[in-house]
Amino acid sequence: MTIATFDEFAAAALPELTRLSVAITRGASEADDLVQDCLVRLAGAWERVDDQRDPIAYARVTLIRLNLNRARRMRRELSAVARFGRHEASRAASIAGEPTWEPWLSDAFAALSPRQRSAVALVHLWGYSIDETARVIACRPNTVKTHLARAMSTLRQAARDAGIRTPAKGPIS
Repeated sequence: MTIATFDEFAAAALPELTRLSVAITRGASEADDLVQDCLVRLAGAWERVDDQRDPIAYARVTLIRLNLNRARRMRRELSAVARFGRHEASRAASIAGEPTWEPWLSDAFAALSPRQRSAVALVHLWGYSIDETARVIACRPNTVKTHLARAMSTLRQAARDAGIRTPAKGPIS
């Protein structure tokens, strides 16, 4: 494919990639950075993506993996900063962002691990199967189920704490 084709793809995929990015990062500025990083990576690999059946799926996988790498990097950086006694200021700066949902939901989603956020976003927002989600976040299907169960438990508890009625716990397929 030519670069014009990539430009057309990027313009068409931008809204969906932005929604996914906001869901897994929780902040608009972080989401924009993540989408830009994803598109840069995708442009560099566009010839390989050309052979793929679904370039948007390739972009989603790239976005999720970039977010997981970003979360790992932030965890290492916060650990290093904590050794110098500036942990609270750095932590506040790293999680400051514009909430995209009600405050209780934004806080509850932020409390989830990056893999839990990714699993919830892919399964519940984008309709991925457990197996597809496992391939994207590079783990086993049972691990995805565990991430989902723990994440949903955390979100249900946060909803109850906010005074919102939640449905009974159901099976995760």
